[in-house]
Amino acid sequence: MESNNDIELARKIIEQTGASLFLTGKAGTGKTTFLRNLRTSSRKRMVVCAPTGIAAINAGGVTLHSFFQLDFGVYIPGMKREGKGRVAFSKEKIRIIRGLDLLVIDEVSMVRSDLLDAVDSVLRRYRDRTLPFGGVQLLLIGDLQQLPPVVVEHERQLLEANYRSPYFFDSHALQQLDYVTIELSKVYRQSDSNFLDLLNAVRDNRADSEVLRRLNERYVPGFNPDDSEGYVRLTTHNHLANMVNDRRLAALQGEAHEFEAKVSGNFPASSYPADLKLTLKEGAQVMFIKNDTGMDRRYYNGMMGKVTTIDDEGLVVTPDDGSDPINVEPVEWENTKFVVNEETNEINEKTDGVFCQIPLKLAWSITIHKSQGLTFDRAIIDASASFSHGQTYVALSRCRTLEGMVLERPLPPNAIINDLTVSEFIRCHATNGLDSDKVESMVSAYRLSIAAGMFNFRTIFNAVEGVSRIYDENFIRLYPTLVQEYAMNTLRMREQLISVGDRFAVQLHQLYMSGQTAQLLKRIKDASNYFLQQLNTLIDLTEAMPSDHDNRNVAMKLRERMELLEGVTDIRKTLLETFKDEDFDVDRYLDIKAQGAFKRGKKQKSARVQTSKTADNSEDNINPELLRQLKTWRKERSEAEGKAAFQICHTRTLMFISNYLPVSYDELLMLPTIGPAIVKRIGDDVLDIVDAYRAEHPDAPCLQLSQLSAKQ
Repeated sequence: MESNNDIELARKIIEQTGASLFLTGKAGTGKTTFLRNLRTSSRKRMVVCAPTGIAAINAGGVTLHSFFQLDFGVYIPGMKREGKGRVAFSKEKIRIIRGLDLLVIDEVSMVRSDLLDAVDSVLRRYRDRTLPFGGVQLLLIGDLQQLPPVVVEHERQLLEANYRSPYFFDSHALQQLDYVTIELSKVYRQSDSNFLDLLNAVRDNRADSEVLRRLNERYVPGFNPDDSEGYVRLTTHNHLANMVNDRRLAALQGEAHEFEAKVSGNFPASSYPADLKLTLKEGAQVMFIKNDTGMDRRYYNGMMGKVTTIDDEGLVVTPDDGSDPINVEPVEWENTKFVVNEETNEINEKTDGVFCQIPLKLAWSITIHKSQGLTFDRAIIDASASFSHGQTYVALSRCRTLEGMVLERPLPPNAIINDLTVSEFIRCHATNGLDSDKVESMVSAYRLSIAAGMFNFRTIFNAVEGVSRIYDENFIRLYPTLVQEYAMNTLRMREQLISVGDRFAVQLHQLYMSGQTAQLLKRIKDASNYFLQQLNTLIDLTEAMPSDHDNRNVAMKLRERMELLEGVTDIRKTLLETFKDEDFDVDRYLDIKAQGAFKRGKKQKSARVQTSKTADNSEDNINPELLRQLKTWRKERSEAEGKAAFQICHTRTLMFISNYLPVSYDELLMLPTIGPAIVKRIGDDVLDIVDAYRAEHPDAPCLQLSQLSAKQ
């Protein structure tokens, strides 16, 4: 694509800032080309999604529903559907989400507002819950004057009660996001200025009687060209297109040949990019539905032609543009999923399923909906029965020239349907004077915000709060002193570090505005060293906390909260360790952050979680060695009897035994949580262990049983 200032601005915003971007423009302005180039050249870790299976396959991505594991139906923020809970995400998916730099949504005009809010809820859950879309950068690509989102009738009332419109821009989350808009204006598909004027009038709801008159000059009653002329008919409904194709195929002489696709792996039927069973005859008018990826680039998506040879030896299509006949063979479409490359810490695409078929479809007629994204030299258009916003514009804009377009029926005024909601949004969200200087200031602001963000500890202490809540609700009876001290110390650190971090962010801004680059870099190094020491203290406090619990659900919940805390602290620690010695660099920062997010999900568990801490040396336990011996005995007995450890004896019971050192059944019965049944089952074993410990440690401390006035 030739030099284009809007394209360059869009590329700079995506590559060098954290700003989200809505990239729009008329049909044929290069949006698809921009995405294709971005996928091959960007250093950012991205995932590409689209609202439908076909759009996702064409964009080389996955559907929004599949990647974010969303069910179909209306999503209302804060409302849970009866009988539906959160879908469990795999560790791999969580790693990808946490390491994501950029989320690309193609064909965003077809994305409903509630679907975008559902995406926001998932991203907040696994990233930063205080920021729209969890703080991830968005690239939204699409033309709002083309096909709109689908709203089925039984969902309309619920959607209208909660959203201003079904369009993506009325998503509650998106309205909280400060995103920019770039509208591409240079059209590459059409070069005829008169035709472009007509298309723009239809697109912008300016199709007056004169525009309709000029368009309807292309109405040719009874137009029935020979197949050799390569016209394709565009219709509004599937049954109309199928009826034309079936009739024309049946009229051909000769044997029908059926080509059945081969499907392997995971490839949903709703995403099939071609017919599962394709029936062809010699003389059939066809259209290629995929670009040739070979060296010769013999065909492209939308190329028209005729089947000239079809037999057991192969299939030959002669293109309508006069180029050489093409021996057509089956090709593959891949259904991809995203995985983390353990060696490079990049998000890579992995083939999840393959659809293999002849890349053709019957093309005497296709629907306007399926023509989106295609270009034709000659087309017969029947848009008189258009029923949705943008449908007529999509049909007309498929043609390269006005001369190559024929209307099967005149266009009535009511065939041009425009949504006033869309028109108002476009009016208010134009490019708005976005130029190189403004984008450059965005780049600088992004770098400053990245640096200041290293010293914002809110996300870390939000994770600490989750861990502390688990301890307070489930560990307070076992370790009252430890739990209370952890809550008190972390609260004190939260207030101090957040306050200091906020003040330092102001200093950074002042140094940046005054142009004191050298001083700014030095202050970042000094601050990194200071905050690293504070962070290590927080890590030490957390490492001293227990992870053992008799209740498996509690232990699992703690492990999840601890892994989340470790994820954010480990990344921050690596960043601070790096920039206390090195000059701050955005690229280095992004690499470290992504690598840290991916590292957290590797199969080996972190030492902190894996060691199953018991805090045996806390003030709540005065004989830690005895407690360890009792737990070892319990573990061996549980394995021998095939039972869970808590079924042998609860941890709280072992804590009482190790603190009070009972020497008889009667003293055991005086301890809280111990009754006759427990004494009968384990009394001899634990008394033997206590006796042996007393013999080895005659001065072992011991709480007095007389202090127990009643069982707790």
